[in-house]
Parts: sequence; structure tokens; C-alpha cells
Amino acid sequence: MTNISIISKDNCTGCSACITICPQKCIEMQVDEEQFNYPKIDEKKCIDCGLCLKTCPADAPTQLYDNLEVYAATGKNKAIVEKSSSGGAFILCAQYVIEKLNGYVCGAVLEDGLNLKHKIVNTMDDVQKMQGSKYIQSDMENCFEIIINLLKAGKYVLFSGTPCQVAGLRKIVKKGEDYLFTLDLICHGVPSAYAFSYYMKKMYGEEEYSNFTFRQRNKYLLTSYPYFHENVQKKRDRYKLIEAFEDPFYQSFIEGNNYRESCYTCRYAQARRCGDITIGDCANSNAYKSLLGRSLSSIVVNTEQGSKLWNGVKEQFEYVIADYEKEVKLNKQLHEPVNRPNKREDFYYDLKEMGNDDFKEKYCSKRGLKEKIKHFILWHIPVKTRIKLKKLMGRI
Repeated sequence: MTNISIISKDNCTGCSACITICPQKCIEMQVDEEQFNYPKIDEKKCIDCGLCLKTCPADAPTQLYDNLEVYAATGKNKAIVEKSSSGGAFILCAQYVIEKLNGYVCGAVLEDGLNLKHKIVNTMDDVQKMQGSKYIQSDMENCFEIIINLLKAGKYVLFSGTPCQVAGLRKIVKKGEDYLFTLDLICHGVPSAYAFSYYMKKMYGEEEYSNFTFRQRNKYLLTSYPYFHENVQKKRDRYKLIEAFEDPFYQSFIEGNNYRESCYTCRYAQARRCGDITIGDCANSNAYKSLLGRSLSSIVVNTEQGSKLWNGVKEQFEYVIADYEKEVKLNKQLHEPVNRPNKREDFYYDLKEMGNDDFKEKYCSKRGLKEKIKHFILWHIPVKTRIKLKKLMGRI
């Protein structure tokens, strides 16, 4: 395997479309010094057909769509919503495709060893493992090839992933588009999953990270950003919660210090979208009084195929028409990619070379009294009471 890349590392998203489309099967993913996957070509097998570049969503962008409908929504089934990051949009779409269409779902599963991989499943027990946000980049493995074969066989498939992953899939699907539904996520950017696994073991030891999540909630807080996991080997202190502001890797994710290089120039971080439906946290949730105090998803229907999916699931939601212009304004990832911080230059080098204390000192922002008070309020006061207090303080 020669060390020849398809496109520059700064642009490659790692979606794996090139691997799937290559007729010679002469491309494979290799991990670089920052633990990101990049495609490499075996020059001896390559026939210079150019299909890899023609299908690359970074070099030849896929079609983008203006939205047809936009909603703020939450699932009627509270048990489903409680296990979701926001309003349960993904899981209810997946349930429809599996139970009503006898189809398959492809989404990211965080395994107990903190390996994040896209899997293809057709049972709801397996789909539940895909619930929740994962703030690292998934490994696509051979999912695109399996999806293409399922579509050719007339099977329905729901694919959920980052916009660049959705764009990569759409570039290689030539037949069976009527059977494919795509959900693109409102994506901040992706750190290296392999580096994250290394980091957790370095920072916190060789624990068993079962039922690991990046988001957690209680009866007062609809969502928050800690690591939360279970260690089945421990009887005491079995459950652990680590707040984002206490952890340098998570804090760096929030500040954009550890994203893949292509994230800083992402052409899919905009209001026009590549998926049939775009889903993510509703940034303007307090504006919709009938759903106030509920955990809401933004559901942006972009295509006729997306409308078919939405019409199949909308009875499972409580929803209102949303103001997309306001959503775009409030959510940076819907109008531009994140700026590349200065700390990004050193992050992955420091991760390997620095001791834990020095690493935390450099990449964890110190919180002032105001931030500590705000955090206490968020965890201990109901949403509706917080809104009333905010209005009262505004008048004062």
C-alpha cells in the first residue's frame, strides 16, 4: 500500500465513499498521526479511472436542497424521548422504517470499548444502541457497500450520519434511491474516535465504559453535556458523571480545538442541506409556547423523499411549524463552519506528550462564579421557572 492520498488531508472528510466505488478495491483507510482515518491508494493496482474523485463529496459536492417544511417536535412517547438527546426524531423514524416498511437502519453505535462504528440493523433492540449524540467520528467500515446491495434488492434503508457521510452515500447510490431515506445531523465537527478512546484510558484509567453517553438530563435539565457511564465491575461508585467543563477533551470539543481538519472548511455547514431530513437540537425551543419545557428536535424536511418519511412518522410527534431563519441564526452549524482555534495546532500532539494535569490546565477553561451559579440553576430549577426568572431579571 503506497502512501498516496486521493485529495488533500485538509479537505478529506473520511466518509469512505471512494473505497466503496473503487472497481479495483485498491483503496483502504489508514490512521494518521492524529488517529483520523484517511484513504490511501495502492498505486500498483490503480487504473486511474477517476471514480474516487468523481464521488468524493469534498472534491465534487453532492446536491443541496432548500427546505420544504420545518418543525419543532418532540415524541409523544416520553420513555423514548428520555433516552434521546432531544425530541426523539431519529428513533421514531427508525421505528417506522423497521416496523412499517420492514427495512433496515444504519447509524452509529458506541461499543463498550468506546469504539464508534456505523452498523446496519433491522431490529429495534439494536436501533436503541444508536440513540443519543456521539461527539467523535464514526468508522463507516463497509456500510455503504451493504446499503447499495440492500437497495438493489428492493429493501428500505434509513441512513443517519453527519452531512459529509450522507453526501458520500448519496454520491454512490445510483439505483434504489426511492428506497433510501437519509437523515443528516446538525454537526458541530468531529474529533478522532481512536484518540478519544486512548485519551479516556490515559486520563481515567482502564475502566469498563458500559452504557456510555455524551448527554445527560434530570427532571430540571432537558439536556446537559457530561460524560455518563456505568462500570459493571464496580459495586460502589458504579455510575460516573464528568461535566464537560471538567474534562479537557470534551471542553475542546465545545471550543472546536480537536475537530478533523475538513470540519473547519465544511461546505455542508449551511442552511441548504444534503439529507432528506435534517435533525438536531431545536435552538429556538423557548419560542414555542405549546411545547415549552419539552425537549425539542428541529426537523427540517428537505426533499420529497423526506416528506414521505415525515408523513409516515408525524403522528408520533407533538410539533409546531418552526422559524427556520431563526434556527439558522441561532445555530452556527446551520450557516457556517466553526473557526479553527489556535489550540487546534497542538491538541493531538499535546494529548500524547503532556501529562494529565498539564493537559487539563491548558485545555480546560476556568469557570468564574457566574458560570458556577448558572450551572447550579440549570440543574436545580425547572425550565418554566427559569424562563420566568429570566424575564423578571430583564425587567429589573
